[in-house]
Amino acid sequence: MKRSTISFTFDLVFLVTLSTSMCVGQTLSWVKLNGSGSSPWSITFHPQGAILTAHIHQGVFRSTDEGTTWTSINDGLPISAGPGPDASAVAISPDGQVFLAVNPLSMSQVFRSTDLGDHWTATNFPQVPFIRDLVINPNGVLFASTEVDGIYRSIDQGTTWTKLSLGPFWSANYKNSLVIDNNGTLYFGWRGKGVYVSTNEGVTWTRNRKVSRLSDGFPYVMTTDQQGTAYLAYSTAVSSVRTMVYSSRNHGRTWRKALFHVDNNATSSPIISSIASPGDGRTIFLGDWGRGVYVSTNSGRRWSWMNDGIDLTGGGVSSLALGPDGRLYAGAAQGVYRTVNPVSGIAGHSSPQETPDVEPLTFALHQNYPNPFNPTTTIEFELAQDALVTVKVYNTLGQEVATLAEKEEFGEGGNELEFDGSNLPSGVYYYRIVAEEVEGKGILYSNVKKMMLVK
Repeated sequence: MKRSTISFTFDLVFLVTLSTSMCVGQTLSWVKLNGSGSSPWSITFHPQGAILTAHIHQGVFRSTDEGTTWTSINDGLPISAGPGPDASAVAISPDGQVFLAVNPLSMSQVFRSTDLGDHWTATNFPQVPFIRDLVINPNGVLFASTEVDGIYRSIDQGTTWTKLSLGPFWSANYKNSLVIDNNGTLYFGWRGKGVYVSTNEGVTWTRNRKVSRLSDGFPYVMTTDQQGTAYLAYSTAVSSVRTMVYSSRNHGRTWRKALFHVDNNATSSPIISSIASPGDGRTIFLGDWGRGVYVSTNSGRRWSWMNDGIDLTGGGVSSLALGPDGRLYAGAAQGVYRTVNPVSGIAGHSSPQETPDVEPLTFALHQNYPNPFNPTTTIEFELAQDALVTVKVYNTLGQEVATLAEKEEFGEGGNELEFDGSNLPSGVYYYRIVAEEVEGKGILYSNVKKMMLVK
């Protein structure tokens, strides 16, 4: 095989670690909504004004007075190991019907209610274990993602179900998430594979490999906001615990990444349970199973805790949801909480500790991790704008040994690629990035770094 050669010039790159301490004011304090059950997996809002929460071992709770009082609505639902049904997800159809995913010890089931949960009727969902997510598009088409058997679709309110094909890549993997935006675009975050996007009700899917495909760590969590932006987050443990947050404003074609740094004095590692955004283009909330709620008001560049008023005894936050009143709701071990005031527009609040107008995006190539590595490693880079990116790997003789990207379009912000050195001998290698303008008018950035493969 013919190999190209290249000579290297190295520049010193300084990396700046941003403080995660900031203050966003009393706007983000919480109040508890009593009697709603503990650790809901989902919080859903019915167009008639009701709030529905789904709980493992407790079934479903409903409030029709903005969370002042709650009623258990489990009539007709199966009970497994706990005192109540194992409910995991709720979806509301355009005509107001409520669909509920329940996961008994044997197989999962989807139930339907036409009276806001007073009575439930089982649909004909196939015998498949554990439904993680349940969503409905504007046409009333129902989708259910499972832990071990992919995604199912129903076009007749659950009477019949069809398994969707995601191509030859499907394998059992519980670390996934399915969400839908207001226009009906489906996003399926699949740990170890990337993000799949469908704009035709799941008939075909487009796979985006630029979102991290690391197979370790915890499940993906996803959401979409009112402006159509999709968000994805997850926690991983490669060399050190890291939480990654991605966003896409173009239906998953490109993704922008913000690397979430965890406090070194933390007593536990982050395990992200949920993500939410009010759609202002800057504010992102993360729910942590152990440590509560984080907030960023500058698109994920800086973060702080937001736990004023939340009792974290017995565990952190299991779910987040933005209510129709603009306030943020959080499910925790001690019940459901709600922010005192709406959270939309909080990016306009600042203090001496934090200002929304932080340093602009820049071009950068970061050190691969882990390093040394065997046989795979991740290469991170940042773009100040969308660009056509080429990343190649060379040996010490300057010979090209691998191409990770060849004039591929990546979005502004953080991005990453995975390099597999299984077929290469131990030694020192160099990786080089070239970022060009999308219009092809010239080179925006280039850099080279060294890494070591040790077998």
